[in-house]
Amino acid sequence: MTLKLAELAAGVPGAVLRAGSGYEVRQVVYDSRQAGAGDLFVAVRGLRVD
Repeated sequence: MTLKLAELAAGVPGAVLRAGSGYEVRQVVYDSRQAGAGDLFVAVRGLRVD
């Protein structure tokens, strides 16, 4: 299942998209080593180090 970036951002308070709202996201990852084509990488503060 994929979602458009705009659909994902609609569920995030304060999210602002300046471009790429039509980008299709396959999955959200927080480990950059697992990120691939179609993935959205999200940095989580303090998960390992800041």
